[in-house]
Formats: sequence, structure tokens, C-alpha cells
Amino acid sequence: MPFFLKGAYTATSCWNTPVQEEAPAEVTGLGSLSADAIDALVAYLGARIIGKSDTITKAECAAYFGNATHPTCAALD
Repeated sequence: MPFFLKGAYTATSCWNTPVQEEAPAEVTGLGSLSADAIDALVAYLGARIIGKSDTITKAECAAYFGNATHPTCAALD
């Protein structure tokens, strides 16, 4: 389980550590993601990133930003 999951360490054991009152100092203040946000991120990575080419196409850029005229997509062929 990632340490940034809401409730990590305090509601759910993380990396085989027992549930405790507060998260360890080295992981506090980093923000948190909900389980749904983590699921959405994993789905996005699986569909669009993992196992794909290192080269981003204009179509992929447009799908990410919502349109092909976005400044980031302008230089792509």
C-alpha cells in the first residue's frame, strides 16, 4: 500500500508496520490520495503509459489535454 493513501499507517497497516496513532514523521505532509484516485491513476498508467512507446504522439497529447491545439501538443507530429 502506498504511504500516501488516506489512512495509511493510522487506519491501515502500511509496509508491514502496525497501525499507529500518527504516520511516521518522514511521510507526513506529503498529501494523500483516496483509494478511488489511486485506482484511477493505475488505470490511466495501464491504459496510456505502461508498455507504450517513449514517443508521445499528437493524438495522445490531445487526448490528455483535451485538444490538439494545446501549446504542449503544438510541436508534436
